[in-house]
Amino acid sequence: MTHMTIKKTMLESISRFKSSKGDLLRAQGMTLLFLLNASLRPLALLCPLMLIFIALPMRQSTAEAMQLFLAGAPMATVAMLPLNGYWKKVVRSLRMTGLMLLWMLPFAVMLGLLLYALTGMDFLTALGYLSSLGGGDFGQGIIRYVIVLMLMLLFPIFGVMFHSGTRHACALNDRKLVKGHRGQLIRLWLSGLMFVLPVAICVVALIAVIGVSAVQFTTEWFNNLMAVPSMSALMPPKWLLAVTAASAVLMLVTNPMRSLLPAIFLRGVKDEKEQEDAAA
Repeated sequence: MTHMTIKKTMLESISRFKSSKGDLLRAQGMTLLFLLNASLRPLALLCPLMLIFIALPMRQSTAEAMQLFLAGAPMATVAMLPLNGYWKKVVRSLRMTGLMLLWMLPFAVMLGLLLYALTGMDFLTALGYLSSLGGGDFGQGIIRYVIVLMLMLLFPIFGVMFHSGTRHACALNDRKLVKGHRGQLIRLWLSGLMFVLPVAICVVALIAVIGVSAVQFTTEWFNNLMAVPSMSALMPPKWLLAVTAASAVLMLVTNPMRSLLPAIFLRGVKDEKEQEDAAA
């Protein structure tokens, strides 16, 4: 039975961040450097290859760097570079990507069915199809389909939660550390949402405002094909855009605390396991 608790892990994450926020933020920034350099931005076209051969292995190396940081080393170190056991990390990343694609399958099926159903349809027929889905109400038809898509997105989100501790267990050279602790890791992942809650609320509000405006725009256009409504009606309020931008910056600043949660928790689990083995 582990003595590591959600509260204890959260408090240590906040304490570690407060004492070393400079190192942690610099380490986070290292993964974004290619976006800040104008001459390197075209490399974004290589994103699929960079994801497989750079970003995903570096993500695992970052987990190793976090363990070194928790042991007292600076966070922004060469340990973040995926050089040690590189190809092993690439293979492990591909395996994890394959698992996440399986979690994405229900959402992909629903999206594929929509595209298949709309194939060959003209615009007015597609509008009529969505209206019938809403019982004759075009707006309700869109809302109902979006709700179904959002429900399908719960599968990949749960997959992310379920595997959230794997890379940290691998960094501790004991993948079995997650065994028996999946529920606690899922609760930790959910607890970490407090750091992204402001931007999440803003994004949901933006989607809702734009969605309602789009439905009203399309309905008005559908009801009166001779008059095209003003496109400015689709723009969300400026204050909402400003608040969303500010909350996004806040999320980036506090993100290291969220990333530290599984690292701290599994390190505590490993320490307790070693103490129990020594006592036995």
